[in-house]
Amino acid sequence: MIRIDINDNSRLALAAQMNALGLPAPKRRRVLEKIGRHGIDRARKNARSQRSPDGRSWAPRKDRGRKKMIRKLPRLLSIKEQSSTHVTLGWKNQMTGHIALRHELGLSEEMTASQVKRIRGTPDYSAPATAKQAKALVDIGFQRRGKKKKWIKASRRWIQENLTLGQAGIILKTMGYISTGGKKKWDIPTPQRRFLGEPQEYMQYELDSIIRFIEQEQRKRG
Repeated sequence: MIRIDINDNSRLALAAQMNALGLPAPKRRRVLEKIGRHGIDRARKNARSQRSPDGRSWAPRKDRGRKKMIRKLPRLLSIKEQSSTHVTLGWKNQMTGHIALRHELGLSEEMTASQVKRIRGTPDYSAPATAKQAKALVDIGFQRRGKKKKWIKASRRWIQENLTLGQAGIILKTMGYISTGGKKKWDIPTPQRRFLGEPQEYMQYELDSIIRFIEQEQRKRG
């Protein structure tokens, strides 16, 4: 769960304003609920614009694709806990919350060989060599027999058309190629892509607007 807090000055100002208005616990809950919902709206807006709360653009995808990132995480954000003193935002699914935290803080994820096997299943070694295998073989100078039985450099296309996944793997291993496939575990870095929170001046504006709304309601009721 993510607890939405206001900085010390704003928190004290909000507490003082609610005390001065004599707001009972139910109305305090209402004020904090509005703040929580504003936080959800801002998180979704940040995700749509692919920017952090301070306006900076997120780190682009590794594959340089144009598809927007982490679009679903903010949609699933909701109010998890609420009282007359605080409001907590979070996700119903613990794994979703873990993924959101990784992106929010830019945390690395540890991946193990057994996890990869569970996710991808047992490889089909009779399938054609992959593009990554072909690139690796070209990078280490893999050669094949040409028409005149001379050794020539193999192209990526030739490798994928003539070698299986299993054959390419054996050749890479024999030639001493090192990849993450030989490790038991490794870290996958996650660029920080913040979407929770908002600029302090905007937060203060929201607080003032909410308090004014409560004041107006009280005046109407006399």
